[in-house]
Amino acid sequence: MRGGTERIRAGRSAGAGAPLLRPGPRVVLLAAGLLLAGGCRGVPRSLPLAAVVPPGTEDFALDPLPVPDRARLRDRVMRVGRVAVVGVRPGEPAAAVLAEVFPDRVAPGAADTVVRVLPAPGEPESFRLRVGAGTILLAGADEAGRRWAAETLRQLRVRARGAWWIREGEIRDRPGFPLRGGKRPLLFEARYRANLSYEKGLDDPRFLAAGRTRFVPVLSPGGELDATEEGVARAERFFRRWHARGARRFAIEFDDVPFGLTPETRDRFGGYPRAIAHYLRECRTRLRRIDPGAVLYWLPQTYWSHHPLLPRFARDVGREGGLPPDLGLVLTGPEVVSRRIRAEDLERVRRAFGLTRKVLLYDNRGREGDHGPLRGRGAALPRVVEGIVGERGEVLNRITRLDYAWNPRAYDPDRSLLLACREIVGPAAAPALAELADGAGRLPALRAHHLYREVRRRAAPPPRAPVSVDRYLPRVWASLARKVDIDSASQDH
Repeated sequence: MRGGTERIRAGRSAGAGAPLLRPGPRVVLLAAGLLLAGGCRGVPRSLPLAAVVPPGTEDFALDPLPVPDRARLRDRVMRVGRVAVVGVRPGEPAAAVLAEVFPDRVAPGAADTVVRVLPAPGEPESFRLRVGAGTILLAGADEAGRRWAAETLRQLRVRARGAWWIREGEIRDRPGFPLRGGKRPLLFEARYRANLSYEKGLDDPRFLAAGRTRFVPVLSPGGELDATEEGVARAERFFRRWHARGARRFAIEFDDVPFGLTPETRDRFGGYPRAIAHYLRECRTRLRRIDPGAVLYWLPQTYWSHHPLLPRFARDVGREGGLPPDLGLVLTGPEVVSRRIRAEDLERVRRAFGLTRKVLLYDNRGREGDHGPLRGRGAALPRVVEGIVGERGEVLNRITRLDYAWNPRAYDPDRSLLLACREIVGPAAAPALAELADGAGRLPALRAHHLYREVRRRAAPPPRAPVSVDRYLPRVWASLARKVDIDSASQDH
């Protein structure tokens, strides 16, 4: 069972058994020598966690988000002085992140903290991280895994007492869903393990640079399906154009359109089930010729599991020869915007169409300006879902959605909301913002005023708050406006 963070109290070891990463003798000797040579005069090498975070925040100030698969974190922090990063390849995403985490990197001979980047076996995007004894060991199965390890290191870091500190401990991590992203992606989401851009943002090279190594171009044939040779050839040209730009996953969408046919298609096939079955089989064949490993998804008109026409539509398509078994379905859940999504409902739709590939979940929750945490998504979804794509959503909803997508078994909506608020305003103000964002807060006017000022201050330049909160939390500000004069508060900034 995928777990969360196991807290180890100060003074205890970082975990029994074999360490996650074993530094070689050369690294250990180098780190030991540097520890004796360097350091800030009068500042200790290690402190209790409570000594460097705001009072009362010890339980969440330096906890990773998304929640790791397995973690043994100590309630102590290690001081980081001059840093040498060794083993990272120039140009890979982890190098850029580590340059932000440690902006004062120097040559190994002048360092007193060594960050060692290593390859490691494991599934795609998995990583291992260990902090302690003056060394930071970071290993990933691939470039994405090393990048996520570096992003996790960023969240274990804090500035206090005139120095940088990093929480000690060990983490082993891996993704719950292979695909995690959005239809209208924002750059900041890459910091929380987003790796998929669905339909939008494909022309923006920043998404690839930010770690979005997968994207899904979408073909929308419209309300009159052309299943003739010309219609299939048009789809093939679409596949070839986007395949040349790096796409390996494609979708054909029929959302919110009728079951219409062009006159030529109706003359040849007679009805919609026969036409769509032929069209999708041919499209899958043409795409396989371009790239045998490419994936094709289909979003039908009946894209929610409680659609009244779905059983009959699936039965009629099956009678007309059926669909390629490896075709992927794009579904939203039981409704267009679903409060709860169950694995058995999605599995029922997949079986009805005779398909074997896991579903791509097009989760519309958040499109109505929801700023609270993602709820109603259980731990069993990975059994039938390979990825989650969100549409719109304010920043808190987006961060908690990615927390769930990375580790659904350990996902706790209330905890996720608290950590997401911490990412925006820092530990001290996070509980008040989480209380307000979740709709249960009754903040006194003065407290709301100070919270607003804090969010405004933190939402601009710091890397931990990479988005405009004024833009992505409008309902929070509307609620605040009822408690305090927002306009007068903003004049101070």
